[in-house]
Amino acid sequence: MKCCSRSTLGVIIGVLNVLAYVICTIGAIVFLVQLTGTEKRNQEEIDAAAMYNTIFIVIIVLSLIMIIISALLITGIVKRRHRMMLPWLILSGISFVVNCIRFVYYFIASIIVGAHFTAIVIILIAGVLGIGISALILWPIYTLYRDMRRENIEKPGHVTDSNPVQYQISSGYYQN
Repeated sequence: MKCCSRSTLGVIIGVLNVLAYVICTIGAIVFLVQLTGTEKRNQEEIDAAAMYNTIFIVIIVLSLIMIIISALLITGIVKRRHRMMLPWLILSGISFVVNCIRFVYYFIASIIVGAHFTAIVIILIAGVLGIGISALILWPIYTLYRDMRRENIEKPGHVTDSNPVQYQISSGYYQN
């Protein structure tokens, strides 16, 4: 049973990404304002506040970039332009690989340090669940990208760098 097309699913994923990053941006701005509004007493607190300011500013900038990239994903899906989807796919693919490596690292490290069995099981379940959800989000967008790319390449009149448009130039004069 099919509930919605991949295009609709892609737009939903893009909108949820935009909403999540807008919330992240607002939260970081609120924390940044609260942090700068507190009184500082000694040098350690000033240094800690400067570090947190930098972290929150980086979070805000990255969130704004991801909002733009998610908007590109939505626009690419709606306008059927596969290249507009590439930034989101590349960053999501990198994020997926990094999260897989991080999961394996934490799982092995928890076994090596002799963590409690319950903690190891929780790490395993949370890691597999997180990677599974990431794959379920990434795969439909990738297949949609692949299909759009194939569709755009096979479309008649499609212009690529290797196949430029040939213009007909008349050698005669225009007749009145």
